Amino acid sequence: MMEIKRSDRLRKTAAIAALVLAINSTGATAELGTTGFFDGDVVSAITISSTDFEIKSEADLQSFINQDTKKRGIINVDNLEVTECLGDLTGEKVLYGNGKTITIKGTDGKASPLFNELESGSRIENVNIKTAPSVHVESDTTVGAVCKVNNGELRYVTVNAVVFSPSQDNHDAASAGIICGENNGIIFGCIADGILDTRNDFAGSLCGKNNENGKIERCSCSADIRFSSNSKKCLDYSGEKYDGHYDTNHVGGFCGYNAGKIYDCIFEGKLPHETEWSTDY
Repeated sequence: MMEIKRSDRLRKTAAIAALVLAINSTGATAELGTTGFFDGDVVSAITISSTDFEIKSEADLQSFINQDTKKRGIINVDNLEVTECLGDLTGEKVLYGNGKTITIKGTDGKASPLFNELESGSRIENVNIKTAPSVHVESDTTVGAVCKVNNGELRYVTVNAVVFSPSQDNHDAASAGIICGENNGIIFGCIADGILDTRNDFAGSLCGKNNENGKIERCSCSADIRFSSNSKKCLDYSGEKYDGHYDTNHVGGFCGYNAGKIYDCIFEGKLPHETEWSTDY
């Protein structure tokens, strides 16, 4: 049975050719086109079988990730709350959301990415992922609400999250996106919404960097990408003086840097304007 609401939104994005919006970014050039690498956009309901791992709690989800017998985990609760990073989703494992929601809660308003890495061969499909009210996702390095680095596949994942980029001067290791920090895999039919608070290079709705092997298709982005208000004061998130380097380069609607492929996507969000950035810093 097709999930009508999501299919309608995907048809909207599939009708528009990709466009990368970036500030002073010579690296953000996409391969544009209307012919991608998938044929359909049908999301089907799945019946849980004896070969599947049924997930009804955070403990179930962690147990699925830690075991190797069953390759597909299916979420079977309307709202699954997660408080800690789950580690890596290893190759050949599929987390199927069945249209349900994962809420990232964290502690004291701060949360880690749901996963560190999606390994090659792994997949997350048909799930909504959001941050709880007054919660933001952060990391000392590359950051995204779903994962730090995607080497696997994300299909029909809707993310509505608040993400803070790291406060460090090693910008190459501090890319930030609503979905993931770096993409070396596939992002297909996904939606990125929410707020990305950035103070570094390489920031975008879908990912901070879409690297050479990264493929993005039929995604819709309505996120609000902002320069941190603390950045203009040269303060870190704890309010202390920060002596690192801030830069407006490589901030884009889809991604801050693109060396891969982007097909049939649309950006309807907000990008920060250069005049928001204090020339004193």
